Amino acid sequence: MKIKTTELIKKISNAGGKTRILSGPIIRSLRWLLISFLYLAIGLSFLGIREDWVAVMQSPVLLLQTTLYLCLSIFSGISAFILSVPGQERRWLHIIPLVTLTLWFVIILYEIFNEEHLVNPVGYYCLRDILILAFIPGIALFIMLRKAAPLNLEKTGMLSVLSVGALGAFGTQFICTIDSPLHFLLWHFIPVLIIGLLGVFLGKLFLKNHLNPELENNE
Repeated sequence: MKIKTTELIKKISNAGGKTRILSGPIIRSLRWLLISFLYLAIGLSFLGIREDWVAVMQSPVLLLQTTLYLCLSIFSGISAFILSVPGQERRWLHIIPLVTLTLWFVIILYEIFNEEHLVNPVGYYCLRDILILAFIPGIALFIMLRKAAPLNLEKTGMLSVLSVGALGAFGTQFICTIDSPLHFLLWHFIPVLIIGLLGVFLGKLFLKNHLNPELENNE
């Protein structure tokens, strides 16, 4: 759902003293990333890191996947912050996260087709860990985005939730001891993808503020 930028400017002008100037989207992104990584470190200390976590750094495939998790989280988060500023929507805001997500999927498929014996141990704990590690950063991100005036609630919500989902998967990579590509697909990639899609609805529900309460009436 979108609202015209001119209408939003009028709302901001009429808000008068109730409106305060926010920092730029990059600064706000960095603040959110700092909060998120501090929480991630605390979460990993409680959940427990796999004993052979160094193997993640020594395996080119695992290292590449872990790097893509991190890049997807950062790129999607920054895109969400930029998108929350009226008039700042750019095509690359969607392309970069999409390319990163596609690369992650292609690498997993490549590993699946080259695996001789596919195994898929149940990964309920991985899903749990992704959600735990994404929860607080997700709340912080939505609060920070809601203080701005996002015009496209669905797209902003999708990018923000995709960002925290990828962050949770990044942290889970250091917890999960299962290195099967099929397991990565079913219990890491697909959950993050579903979480990102749910962001479309979460954005509509939670990103409205006093500047855009009538977005649903403006197509």
